[in-house]
Amino acid sequence: MNIRIKKSRDADKRKTIWLPMEEDKLEEISNELGIEMTTEPNAYIDGSMDERFSKIFGYRDVNIDELNYLMKRLDSFDSREIGKFYATIFGEKLEKKWMT
Repeated sequence: MNIRIKKSRDADKRKTIWLPMEEDKLEEISNELGIEMTTEPNAYIDGSMDERFSKIFGYRDVNIDELNYLMKRLDSFDSREIGKFYATIFGEKLEKKWMT
């Protein structure tokens, strides 16, 4: 999946990457953007070509390594499983809106 990332919301330098990717390539891109590999959120998602993904994960801070892991799992899903995944996530987001 094409995802545009940058180090932080305020950073100007961004890069469009395809996730999932190999760990060494992810580290190389992270170094290029100045993203430190930590367990904390360390990158900002600046957009995606997938509208469903953008509605859930777009324009927020994430841990790039954890996002890559998630994309590896999603990569093995068929279209029905992907549909269920997004439906579940959207359902939880709507439920949280109604509860607040």
